[in-house]
Amino acid sequence: MADLAIPFRNDEFLAAELNLPPNPCAIIVLAHGSSPSGKNHPLLAGLAAAFAERTIACLRFDFPFVTQNKTSPNSDAVLDAAFIAALAYTGARFPGVPLIAAGKSLGARAAARVVYTLAKSAKPNAREPDAALFLTYPLHPAGRMAPSSIHGSRGVLTSCQHSSPAAGYPKPMLFIAGTRDPFANCALMREFAALLPRAELYLVDGGDHALRCAREPESIIEECAAEIARWLKTIKHAAQS
Repeated sequence: MADLAIPFRNDEFLAAELNLPPNPCAIIVLAHGSSPSGKNHPLLAGLAAAFAERTIACLRFDFPFVTQNKTSPNSDAVLDAAFIAALAYTGARFPGVPLIAAGKSLGARAAARVVYTLAKSAKPNAREPDAALFLTYPLHPAGRMAPSSIHGSRGVLTSCQHSSPAAGYPKPMLFIAGTRDPFANCALMREFAALLPRAELYLVDGGDHALRCAREPESIIEECAAEIARWLKTIKHAAQS
């Protein structure tokens, strides 16, 4: 694992860590959520190590608010600019290696905005990702969507689709969510993913917004890493056929 400093704006840098196995089959640029632990969140650090065991490289980076020891996240514009900088740095360093934009919670929303923007009109020096991975994607405000408000009504689902930039992304996507996530009602998440032609959804049974449940965290990390590795093989095979 290597500590990195990614050039950002003016004389600023983004702190990053790179888990790099030999001959990686893909590289995931992974953004954190709103937690002040940033890239060192146990779920993200655990996934990066599990990815390396599967020949998947992973670059985790801190948004500026974490580097600056602030508790409030940056504006969407700053988050997106930081994400694009991390993608540009990684894409230039690993040409020819499939590039995956990924994020958890706040970082997942930023990933959705960035991949949608880059797909529409690439930014200078920024390489468009080949796919996107969304961990605990916040589909709606916490606890606002009860199952009774979903069944028999398309209004809530349509609202979520229209408000999510992921809905307009044309490349492969994988959503990983917990079945007890208050920010992503399970029934709604299934319907949302089904509406997106290139999206897959994997549900962690009993998982909350951090994918915590009654099981050991290590088993959840291994489960998710195995599913992500399977998905990457699937999309690579599809691209080659």
